[in-house]
Amino acid sequence: MPSPLRLQEPLDRLYREFDWAARADQDAIRFPGRYPDPADREVVALLAACMAYGRVDLFGPWVDWALARMGDSPARFVLGFDPAKPAARFDASTASAIASTGRVTSPRSASRPSGS
Repeated sequence: MPSPLRLQEPLDRLYREFDWAARADQDAIRFPGRYPDPADREVVALLAACMAYGRVDLFGPWVDWALARMGDSPARFVLGFDPAKPAARFDASTASAIASTGRVTSPRSASRPSGS
């Protein structure tokens, strides 16, 4: 097993030279970064990690779709969640719109996927 000191320099170089900003755009970490409130970030990070596990390119639009229905504060949405109230936000017709277009609106804008 290599010495930890022997690995230190190559790992430090990788850390310095890696393009973190470009990688973040293709990672689930991009979702919680949209929210300033730590409680919102925690909820969004959990949702994104569960939905986009390893395939942000495939499931990212669905994360956006769910966040759009949670409003400006996903944490507040979760704390006040009543399954009977937001049912229409998550109905099949709205889900089919994203399935056909592959696009959704911003979590802070309109409540329906674009192209519907």
